Amino acid sequence: MKLIITILTMFLSLIFAQDRTLFFSTGAPDGTEGYTIEWDGTSGQSVSDRIYISGNMVLEALKIYAKANSAPAMARVILQADNGGLPGEEIYSWVLDVDAENHGNNYFLIVTTDLCIYLDEGNYYWLTLQAEDTESQITWFYSNNATFTYTTSSDQGENWQVASTGNCGSLSVWAEY
Repeated sequence: MKLIITILTMFLSLIFAQDRTLFFSTGAPDGTEGYTIEWDGTSGQSVSDRIYISGNMVLEALKIYAKANSAPAMARVILQADNGGLPGEEIYSWVLDVDAENHGNNYFLIVTTDLCIYLDEGNYYWLTLQAEDTESQITWFYSNNATFTYTTSSDQGENWQVASTGNCGSLSVWAEY
């Protein structure tokens, strides 16, 4: 009887176990070249990467590969819904201190497990990086291959260029089904 209970417990544990996965990754960057993210109050550059959600998920974590070109350097990471193939409504955002003196490994991990951000199956979402203020200048490293969909904005996301395929900003995204 103990054997049957043990086997049943193990089987049920596998069925009801959480399924966390790295579901989108551009890979670690090959070098230190990338998009210059900045805003001078009237113009600058923001970049957004498109991700596809293949199943209903809860966002677990994001990793952004970037470096500060100024001190201070504050970045805003924005999760956005898709709006006809371009970034749309903001779902959530995080402010990062990308100060080169305080962070030497050139990636930033954002843990989102306490936020319960749901991502719906069959939808596209966008992850955007922009300067948080006019003093900040950041390099968002290029992805290690040119097969990703991305877009850029010169006015802090008010208007977006037509989406392109190429080297996007380097990042990784984890979620739980």
